This record gives sequence, structure tokens and C-alpha cells, in this order.
Amino acid sequence: MNIIEEKRSAVRMSVSYEIYCKLLNTQEWNKTQEWNKVLCVTLSDNGISFISKQPFEIGAKVKMSIAPKTTALSVSHFFITIVRCQTTENDDFEIGASIDLLDKAQ
Repeated sequence: MNIIEEKRSAVRMSVSYEIYCKLLNTQEWNKTQEWNKVLCVTLSDNGISFISKQPFEIGAKVKMSIAPKTTALSVSHFFITIVRCQTTENDDFEIGASIDLLDKAQ
């Protein structure tokens, strides 16, 4: 029997939630990039994975947005760095990313 040891220190939680992402460019990204809907599939305290129709480059910086279904609630944002991009059997892309945490000194 093969025993695979988990190398991550954080526990991953399976989810199925539509969220939005925008690739961050160094040149006025707010005006040039559009929000893309993706399906979040796992979350942990320091990472996220999601399914996307388009690929992302390793090392790309991305702004994520969780938009509630009601307009009474505010939108939550966080930033990630892409660490993995694999093609799925449906020709979508499974993306893995680390969540960029703010420095505690700020």
C-alpha cells in the first residue's frame, strides 16, 4: 500500500463557489483588464485553487473578488500569486495559487 504524505502544512477545504479574478499588470491594470468568473475548488489559510477558462502564467499576480449574491453586502478582495497551471480533461485550466498575506508590521 502506498502512503502519500501531505507536504502542505495547511489543511485544504473543498468548496464550489464562483469568484472573480483580474490579472494585475504593472501598467494601469484597472483600466485594461476585465474581471473573469472562475470556480474556486479548494481553500486553505495560505492558498487557493480554482478552475478557469483561460490559463495564467506562473508568478502572475492576480486580484480576486468574492461578490455576494445580494447587493446589501460589501465585496471582499484579496491578492494571489499563481504557482501552478494545468490543463484539465475538459480543456479548462486548474490553477493553484498562494494567497499574498499582508505583512503584519503594516
